[in-house]
Amino acid sequence: MLALLVHPSRAQSPTAYSRILKFGFSGKPYDAAARSELAKLFVTFCRDVLAAVPTNTPAEDAWVRQEGNTTDVAKISRLVGTVEYARHKLKDTFSACVARASDLTTVQQKPDWRAEAAGFISLAAVFNEDADLKALAERLHVHAIDDEFLVLYSVRRILLIAALRTLDSQ
Repeated sequence: MLALLVHPSRAQSPTAYSRILKFGFSGKPYDAAARSELAKLFVTFCRDVLAAVPTNTPAEDAWVRQEGNTTDVAKISRLVGTVEYARHKLKDTFSACVARASDLTTVQQKPDWRAEAAGFISLAAVFNEDADLKALAERLHVHAIDDEFLVLYSVRRILLIAALRTLDSQ
């Protein structure tokens, strides 16, 4: 099944995303070393996606913020259909992903299993809107992102299992 999920051109050089999926489907134990490896993979994955997302100009970002500062449903509906919004939202989402994954790797340096479990849950929350993230990526026509958003629900599941295994280990 995993072979179908990983883009063929990437088979020789697996991306962090494909390595995350492989980790999740491998049956590997979620011991402390494995969870540390997983957190580092997420830092790389989130940075890779962030680098692949086209960037708005400062004027475009200001426009998105200004247009979003309203209660007018019609105005918001127009805004969320734009490429400027897609770029802004994906940059924001994956900036948060990098920050949360980096924070998780820092927490793992300390013997605080509650904070580690919370870190995995916080990171999983980034992927709660997986269908929306995929739609935003499709709007931008960035192939590298589209491929990696095929099964984000699995990514969220892997993170939640890691949180549970962190709690189980105590």
